[in-house]
Amino acid sequence: MLVRIVRSASIALMLLFCGGALAQSAGPTQLVQILQDNPDNRLARWQLAQMLFQTGRYDSARYHVSRLLNSATSGSDIRVLTRALSDINRADPISYQLTFAFLPSTNIRRYTYNSVFETELGIFRPVGGGEEESGIGLSFGGQVNYSIPLENSAQLTFGLSLNQRIYEASDLNGTQLKATVRYQLFQVGRTDSFEPYINFSFDENLDLEQRRVGVTWDRTWLLDQDNRVTLSFTGEQREEIGSEANAGPFARIRLRYRTALTADLNFTTSVGISRYNVSAGHLAYTGYDVSANLTQSFERIGVLGVFATVSRQGYDDTFPATSITREDDEFRWGISYIPPRSIRIGDWQPRLSCAVVDNSSNIDLYDYRAVDCGFNFVQSF
Repeated sequence: MLVRIVRSASIALMLLFCGGALAQSAGPTQLVQILQDNPDNRLARWQLAQMLFQTGRYDSARYHVSRLLNSATSGSDIRVLTRALSDINRADPISYQLTFAFLPSTNIRRYTYNSVFETELGIFRPVGGGEEESGIGLSFGGQVNYSIPLENSAQLTFGLSLNQRIYEASDLNGTQLKATVRYQLFQVGRTDSFEPYINFSFDENLDLEQRRVGVTWDRTWLLDQDNRVTLSFTGEQREEIGSEANAGPFARIRLRYRTALTADLNFTTSVGISRYNVSAGHLAYTGYDVSANLTQSFERIGVLGVFATVSRQGYDDTFPATSITREDDEFRWGISYIPPRSIRIGDWQPRLSCAVVDNSSNIDLYDYRAVDCGFNFVQSF
């Protein structure tokens, strides 16, 4: 049982884990406050996981033990934590998550701001006539996971998720169903993940629109407690029902670096390359993107963040009815906010974000601007 593991390993953990001394009499409320002030206090997180396990809050205990595993720097840490995770999964192998969000946007259909579109066949008026259409979408869904502990510090997780979006304009409504099998391997200074998946997209009438079958792989290197690097790859076969021109393989590789500049200030940056190869050359593209995200924690205020992404997509062939090979440049920037844990509804905590999106294209149809916001509610551990 996890209780016996904690008692037998508590002295070693106090020596191995950073964060300083912690009174054994600290209760869950005090431990949560300690983690709010210093999320990297590993001993506080470990003791909180023990208390959550003892009170039957297995999902929360699993969350905290997983966070410790992802930053373990010694073989003894990994052995103790994987045994603890195995105890949690045996006691309660099923975990779940529910999500709900309001999604206001100034341009839900991504209409171009251009009022005309000049081609070799003549001048046309784009759909929307250069006018944006604002709206608010609702998104809700859930995910169920079944975890099986394996030998050699590994874990196998079967997942099933369902998500639905609803707009006043019914043609924007859709449902997504995704099934996954995820294998995780925890090693000293490194975590590997391999996940095959299949994803179905349905329209408002629940008719199948798209099928995606693929796999993701990622490896995270923990350089030290403040720095980590992640290399990830995604490859999938996309099938558009009723449109062979949009069917084909897609691949993306991404390198991400995260560092803690101070105890409260974190910075993340990434670069990515993608390729979508379809039979219709004007739809096949190669993409590049660079992103950055800076978050700052404030006592009793929460976590504030600013982020930005610059991306480019270059298409293979000329766009129909033109002599131009399409190129799109997108600049996205915005802010995010996570309130303090005191602002929550049960186990749910709100998260807010807003982004300004400016897409510039040499094909007038794809010039657009939008402001997208999200008011998300997720489980809070």
